[in-house]
Amino acid sequence: MALDYSKLKFDDKGLLTVITQDWRSGEVLMVAFADKEAVHKTLETGRVHYFSRSRQQLWLKGESSGAYQLVKEMRIDCDRDALLIKIEQLGGGACHTGERSCFFEIALPGPSSFDILERLDEVIQERKNADSTQSYVKTLLDKGDDASLKKIGEETLEYACAVKDGLRDRIISEAADVVFHMAVSMAGNNITLTDVKDELYRRFGTGGHIEKAQRPVE
Repeated sequence: MALDYSKLKFDDKGLLTVITQDWRSGEVLMVAFADKEAVHKTLETGRVHYFSRSRQQLWLKGESSGAYQLVKEMRIDCDRDALLIKIEQLGGGACHTGERSCFFEIALPGPSSFDILERLDEVIQERKNADSTQSYVKTLLDKGDDASLKKIGEETLEYACAVKDGLRDRIISEAADVVFHMAVSMAGNNITLTDVKDELYRRFGTGGHIEKAQRPVE
């Protein structure tokens, strides 16, 4: 990657603020600092490097913990004194405490901002070990693919009817039912909604006809 460093405004200590963000969910993971060398190393290696103010040295995130941060996109703020780096977080959390984000302490509670699809994946995985008499998900999984496929067919038909009737609230409700039962079916085949999101990210920016033509012939 090429970057005109003359357009960046480092402070009197030669540092920029760096905001690190999950490239999928948009969750802010951490805020740190980088000098010119750290920015160069980040661009050169594709792994985020920072400058430690306490140790006064360059550091590669994940070098000791394995929690590397792979660069997906880098943006410069309007004042050119801060960077936003969108990353894929590897090997656990971004925070040195082990938490996914450094911003895990809530000062003022507000609406939840977690990725609902990732949370749905987590809940379905948890239900795999639940009591089938207490869990609908576990019951479907125990019955195998046919049970989930039957529900997907039923819910898809109900969704289609809602669309035909032009009932907005019902369309949303039935669409949620379809997605939920698809997620359960995929879980039974060790596939997650995150896997599907990754596939959609891969296709994004590619014309539909082109993408279809590029698919391997079965």
